[in-house]
Amino acid sequence: MSGKSRYNKDELMRIQVSWAEQIAAKDSDYTDYAGGTEEIGLKLARIDTILHLLPKSNPLAILLKLKRMYLIQSKKAIFATVKTGEISQLGFLKGGKPFDIDAIFATEK
Repeated sequence: MSGKSRYNKDELMRIQVSWAEQIAAKDSDYTDYAGGTEEIGLKLARIDTILHLLPKSNPLAILLKLKRMYLIQSKKAIFATVKTGEISQLGFLKGGKPFDIDAIFATEK
């Protein structure tokens, strides 16, 4: 058996992303837990479980939802500052439409 992989690195990355997208499509909780620290993910899971069990009219539910909102914002802050490179951070700052590389090649013709 040869040591050569059936897939190149780019193809493996696409497969991983595709699996993650398929999992998130079936269970949207994954989108809430991704991008932060393990600690934030576990806190969110704990809050989500408690909220699922509490009656909606329970006063504790309001406080838990506030804490959950804070954790989601913390997760975004961590992802945008620590888990991305400078190019991605510039993209976050720029916002708007994605860069279209085809437009560059069309104008060079």
